[in-house]
Amino acid sequence: MSSAKLYKLTAKPWNTNLDEQNDKSNKKINMSKITISAVGDICLARSIPALIAENGVDYPFENVRESFDKADILMGNLESVYKPDYFPTEKNNNHFQALNSSVTLNEILIKAKFNVINQATNHALDCGLEGLKYTNKILSQSGFAVIGAGLSENDAYAMKIIEKHETKIGFLGYTDSMGWTMEGGDGCLAYFKKDRVIQSIKENKKKVDILIVSWHADIEFAQAPSIPRYDACHEMIDAGADAIICHHPHVPQGIEEYNGGVIVYSLGNFLFDTGPYQKKHNPIDSLRTFIFNIEIENKKIVGWNREYFKIIREECRPEPLNNEELKEFESHFEKIDKLVEDRNKVREEWHRISKYWLNEYWDEMVKGSADDFIKTFSHSYFYIIPNLKEGFADFVENEYNDFKKTTLDWDRPFSIFEKTASRDILTLGNPHLAVIAKKNRSK
Repeated sequence: MSSAKLYKLTAKPWNTNLDEQNDKSNKKINMSKITISAVGDICLARSIPALIAENGVDYPFENVRESFDKADILMGNLESVYKPDYFPTEKNNNHFQALNSSVTLNEILIKAKFNVINQATNHALDCGLEGLKYTNKILSQSGFAVIGAGLSENDAYAMKIIEKHETKIGFLGYTDSMGWTMEGGDGCLAYFKKDRVIQSIKENKKKVDILIVSWHADIEFAQAPSIPRYDACHEMIDAGADAIICHHPHVPQGIEEYNGGVIVYSLGNFLFDTGPYQKKHNPIDSLRTFIFNIEIENKKIVGWNREYFKIIREECRPEPLNNEELKEFESHFEKIDKLVEDRNKVREEWHRISKYWLNEYWDEMVKGSADDFIKTFSHSYFYIIPNLKEGFADFVENEYNDFKKTTLDWDRPFSIFEKTASRDILTLGNPHLAVIAKKNRSK
């Protein structure tokens, strides 16, 4: 069971015409109404290939088939890559399991009838640039409108347009520069640079009736966006975007209506082997998911709704809720929706999650050897996600005096960061970081 309450929205290149694919004999089609459905992280790696081999290609989405069939345009975020046959497997057998799979699993997305695939994620380079290009070719040849990546910089940043019922709908895709990509990709991955994105939105909105931006971003397992992402989403709506759809935190975040547009701050997981890592950091919310539906009439977004599902950890896929679960989900989502209505509450959550991740890596930062520190911290999310570093800097400037870290013996464990006026807080007072910074400056 899922919820399908419709929220009425407050007023404000590559091309395909989906009308040509419709059954012209269907006289009941409302030729002005369009439903766009979007789902969160889809990972065709880890234990999922084995589950599909055992249960068949319909296994991943068989519980949401009815919902998918209601969509005129179906949009997903692909959090894995297809591994070329010639890619050396040993290259991704390091401290984490690279999210890659056989190209044969592309059939899963084809059978699900996706139309738009966002390829801009922090795992887009898990098989290197060759893997990114190979995956992009396969997806494009399969008929998907692929956003956020391409065979060139122009292709990666290009808007893709789908025309339906004489309504032109544009899609743009971006990812933050963070773990496992770190500005790599030789221009073939669309990194979020705010000034460039805002300008692109202004230019592209002139070409379409509806403009949707997909953004893979921010801090994992947070209940709300960071303040930088919160503000950037507002700026994108102000620039002309009609909807912003975000992912990467692995948990759902609230939905906000703003200035005639709608912002989904995180879709969460959808088809994902959540594994020990997600179980450790957020065992409950990482198993909540939903389908986000946008309703368009007369070339305007008029409303939206969620359809709720759960993920059973061992099965990795979305499954329906019973009545008791649905009631609990509705209460939870009402709470996180209210959270994103209050900028002060958003800031508080930003500080909380930043402190959480800093605490996770504190021993390596302060007590570890230089080698241990560099190995651990250089891969930590506190280092590689700018909004996390900014979050702790903002916390230090505004709330530090009220904070006690009870797991250590002293009251002010982060005192090495206190006296800086700079946002580059991570090199202050730490010899390991100072060495890294010196090396980086010398390059």
